[in-house]
Amino acid sequence: MGAGPRGLAVVERLCANAAAHPDAGPVTVHVVALSTGPPGLRIAETAAVIRAGVLEPVGPAMRVVPEEDGSGFSVSSTRVPGPLRSVTTVIEARIQDPDIRRTTDPLLRHLLDTGQAAPYRLPNPDGSCYETGGLAVTERPSRVVDAYGRPHPHRFALGVPTEGAHWATAAGVRPGGDSVTLGDADAIARAALGHGAAQQSGRVEPRIR
Repeated sequence: MGAGPRGLAVVERLCANAAAHPDAGPVTVHVVALSTGPPGLRIAETAAVIRAGVLEPVGPAMRVVPEEDGSGFSVSSTRVPGPLRSVTTVIEARIQDPDIRRTTDPLLRHLLDTGQAAPYRLPNPDGSCYETGGLAVTERPSRVVDAYGRPHPHRFALGVPTEGAHWATAAGVRPGGDSVTLGDADAIARAALGHGAAQQSGRVEPRIR
């Protein structure tokens, strides 16, 4: 679809109830696939090296087990039947799901424990809330919101810790487009320097455009 972070915010907002359901599993993975996904050229290149026998897909929910003789690793999928593949090297390239509730960062941990920051919550129609695991911030310029819903006038957050309040924060800036990441950074810089900062709304809803 190529909708990027904006499309991701829309779909995640629509899927908030599903994400909160104990049997639904993580929604964000599917949302990312729907709203972004790799470029068509990369898909074509991947298909080409698969056909050439250079790349062999294993399948989702990959399982890696060290060989007993120390020669390498056995790789398989818990969802796709097939033989074990033996490899000599495993590279962990997956970005872990960010969740400030599990953070060990001293600054974030202190802010959370003292109520100076809080996890971002999506409201459900029944009045309950779903915690996304992102850091609660306002709309631009992304002021940090405390446990009582009050935005701090001089404290801002940008990037991966806000994943769940903002979307696709780990994605790089794409040329030729209106980068949400750069726009957020510009708004924070303007607010911090006091130049042309927008009036603080106090709202903490995701930005849907």
